[in-house]
Amino acid sequence: EMMTDDSDTTIDGKLRSIPSAADMFVGYATIPGFVSWRNSERGSWFVQSIIKTFREYSKEEHLIDMMVRVNQCVATEFEASGHNKQVPSPVVRLTKKLYFRPGYYARK
Repeated sequence: EMMTDDSDTTIDGKLRSIPSAADMFVGYATIPGFVSWRNSERGSWFVQSIIKTFREYSKEEHLIDMMVRVNQCVATEFEASGHNKQVPSPVVRLTKKLYFRPGYYARK
């Protein structure tokens, strides 16, 4: 299927057309068809990992690098009874690095 609803963006100083489905990120907690585990007191493994990772790395890393850390954390640091494991499944359509930079701008 062809995407025809284009948007404009500036890349390398030039105005370029990109598909309307570009510049999206969807972070699924697990692979389709599998369950996402949750601790009844601390919440889902995925959200726990996002919070931990973003708190520690959002000042210097972009979204995709942080999500690789989230994937690693969920896959290696959590295990449910019966040796059940989980791995997130991000969908990345970003055309640029996305930084959050908390506290970067001084409040006036």
